[in-house]
Amino acid sequence: MEDNQVQCRKCGFVWVVVPKKKHLAQYCASCRAKPAKQVKYNGEACIPFHGQFDRLDRPVVHGVLFMPGDRVCGHSDCVASSHIVGGSV
Repeated sequence: MEDNQVQCRKCGFVWVVVPKKKHLAQYCASCRAKPAKQVKYNGEACIPFHGQFDRLDRPVVHGVLFMPGDRVCGHSDCVASSHIVGGSV
């Protein structure tokens, strides 16, 4: 590893930093990121699910689909009640 490179303590990703700030960098941007409470697509706000997912990326709680139905926004992980139509699985 070069003198100006740092390795993330969590995931192992290596990136370049300014040498005098090397001691401050311990985690990469992805490992420092906080879960989003809301994500906007074309001005429309979706609420992402933070938990387990099935093989089709649908929210699951204790093995059961959480808020089943089609999403009008097209995002299978969205749990905004206004985006869910029907109750089909």
